[in-house]
Amino acid sequence: MIAPLHPNLPSELTTYRVQLGHTTTTVQGRTTEEALFAARRQLCNEMPRMWDMIQKLEASRFEVIPVK
Repeated sequence: MIAPLHPNLPSELTTYRVQLGHTTTTVQGRTTEEALFAARRQLCNEMPRMWDMIQKLEASRFEVIPVK
């Protein structure tokens, strides 16, 4: 068995729904922080003119919800 790179992180990916205002995206991550990072990257790709605002927003502006 291969040991995980970060033993403190869960090994399985979880699907998260991340909402910023009226915009929602679905990403996968091991933690909510990882999901938020992936959502920022995806939103920046979808809305390139807004990348600077998306990157500067505080994490509290995003709603990160695990999807079951």
